[in-house]
Amino acid sequence: MPFPRMYPFVAVVLCTLPLPALAAPGAYDPGAVVTRHVAAFAAHDVDGLMSDYADDVIAVLPDTVLQGKAAMRGWFVQFFKASGPPFDAALDRVEGDAGITHWVANPGAPGAVQGYDVFIVRGGKIRFQTSMGVGPVAAAK
Repeated sequence: MPFPRMYPFVAVVLCTLPLPALAAPGAYDPGAVVTRHVAAFAAHDVDGLMSDYADDVIAVLPDTVLQGKAAMRGWFVQFFKASGPPFDAALDRVEGDAGITHWVANPGAPGAVQGYDVFIVRGGKIRFQTSMGVGPVAAAK
């Protein structure tokens, strides 16, 4: 019976094959990816932001559509260079592959506005993002 004599050979070959790298816990969880992304945004960490995006990401923003990491990098560099308004943002909820953040621009200031970003995360990378403002923040009473 030739097959049983092959078992030790097969076992040796299988033991020499490289194991796939294990992803860090939460690496593919949309909530973890978006939470890390929000922290990178708050720190103006462009490299950290880029590490979250897929190479072929598409972002639909209020004034433009961006395709690919190079376009995203350029947009963030300009945004941070322009010293735009301060933002408060946090993960609002996760639904399947979608991580949804709620943000406020100019928090606590007159004219503060709020909105949401929706991130589609697959394989641990942001594949699609859209951002929408929903209006002024109600004044505290």
